[in-house]
Amino acid sequence: MEQFLQYINLNWFFCTIIFTIIYGIVDYMYKVAAMHNCQAHQIINKSAATISILSFGIILITGSEFVDIKSLLFFAAINSAFFALGSIVKIKALERIPSSIVFPVSKLNSVFLIVYALVLFNDKPTLSQWIGILISLSMLVYISFNINDKSNKVRVEHVNSNIQIIGLIFAVLAAFSTSISMLTGKFASTEVSKLNYIFISYTFVMLYTFIFNHTIFSKKLSFIDIATKRKTLVFGIIIGILNFVGYFLVLNAFETGPLSLVQGISSNSFIIPIILSVIFFKENFDYKKMIVVGMAIISIILIKMEF
Repeated sequence: MEQFLQYINLNWFFCTIIFTIIYGIVDYMYKVAAMHNCQAHQIINKSAATISILSFGIILITGSEFVDIKSLLFFAAINSAFFALGSIVKIKALERIPSSIVFPVSKLNSVFLIVYALVLFNDKPTLSQWIGILISLSMLVYISFNINDKSNKVRVEHVNSNIQIIGLIFAVLAAFSTSISMLTGKFASTEVSKLNYIFISYTFVMLYTFIFNHTIFSKKLSFIDIATKRKTLVFGIIIGILNFVGYFLVLNAFETGPLSLVQGISSNSFIIPIILSVIFFKENFDYKKMIVVGMAIISIILIKMEF
C-alpha cells in the first residue's frame, strides 16, 4: 500500500489517466441522476456529505494533523463555493440539452486552466504536447458548434431553442466555475495537507447545499416522493465515493505534474459519458463523434510522448 501511494505521488500521468476515467463516470452519473428527476442541489449535498465522512475517517486512521488552519480554510472556502456552483449548473444544463453538448462545453474549463498554467506557473509544453493540447481543445470547440445539429436534440417534447440556450449558458458557467475550483486545488496541493483540505472543502459544500435545500429550495423538497429521495441518496453516495478518489488523484497530479498537461489529458473525460449515454440512453453517435473519440486517444499519446 505504501509503495502504491508513493507511486501515485510521483507519477502524475498515471493519476491523470485514472481520475480522467473516474470523472467521466461521475459526469455520466450526473446525467443518470438528472434523467431520474433528482434535484441537483440534493445530489451535491449527498455526495459532499459522503466525501466529508470518507476523508474524515481516513484522517482519523492516518493521524493527519490540521496545520496551517488559515490556509486550509482559505483554499477550502474558494474551492467549495466554485465546486458547488459548477456541479449544480452542470446538472441543470443536463436537464435542458444532451450530454454530447453539455460535457464538451463544460470541459472548456481546460482552456481557462491552460491559460492559468502558462501565465501563473510558466509551464512550457514540448512540441508534441502542444499538438496534443490543441487537438483536445479543438475537439471541444468542434462539438460545441454542433448544438443546432438535429441529432443532438433532447428527445422530449417541451424542449425549445430558448431552453437549449439556457442549458448552454449553464454549461459555460460550469466550465468557468470548475476552472477556478481546479486552480485552487493546484495551489492547495503543495501548500496544505490533501486529506484535510478535501475534508474541509466538502464539509463546506455540504453546509452550503444544506442551507440552500432548507431555504431557497424548501418548497420543492416537499413535493419530492420517497422513491426519488432514495434514488437521490444512492446517486449521491456513488458520486461522492468516485469524487473522493478522483479528487485525491487530482491533487496528486497537480502536486508533481504541469497544470497545462494534466488539463490537456483530463479534458478528454467527456468521451466516457458520451459513449455511456449512447449505450444506455440511445443518444445519437455518428461518425463525427467517432472521430472525436479517436482524436482524444491521439492527443493523450502525444502529451505522453514529450518530444
